[in-house]
Amino acid sequence: MGCQKEIAQKIIEKQADYVLALKGNQGGLLEDVKPYFEENLKDHNYYETIEKNHGRIETRKCWAISNVDWIGKHRNWSNLKTIAMIEAKRETNQGITSDRRYYISSLEADSKKILAASRAHWGIENSLHWVLDMTFNEDRSRIRKDYGAQNFALLRKAALNLLKRVKDKRSLSRRRFMASLDLPYLLNILEMA
Repeated sequence: MGCQKEIAQKIIEKQADYVLALKGNQGGLLEDVKPYFEENLKDHNYYETIEKNHGRIETRKCWAISNVDWIGKHRNWSNLKTIAMIEAKRETNQGITSDRRYYISSLEADSKKILAASRAHWGIENSLHWVLDMTFNEDRSRIRKDYGAQNFALLRKAALNLLKRVKDKRSLSRRRFMASLDLPYLLNILEMA
């Protein structure tokens, strides 16, 4: 859904840059990019990170290639400058897994910057959606009728923002629980709005 020409155009119009993940829904673009990387890795900009935490070792390698005229001319991507490949390898007690993902970007072929941009998405994804699920059990919601799901999602996000403003050492789940039991605590949260 995110890798669309219209979205790329809007991003460029706002004077920003994009790094969009390629999926199989782009009319063969992914199938064009994959073999191109295999044949042209010597023409790349390369960067690698190694992280050791949470009982695993993660190695991320990024290759960025700026020779993309063959894509831009016949695919009409706004300000397309780079294609990138990111290989992620995870080593845990259970074994080693690896996968490759491919991207297009309006950034110059700076593999360090492209790798950071691709990781930033997951920071947002993890910090918001994970918190909503853990604090409000959002994934278990059975609300499906009319606009109920959208309305409740909006209410959960508003409540989450209010809970994040509270300056105490309690977890978000604990703050939510305390607000349900303690009227002065709830009113204090609401007054911060």
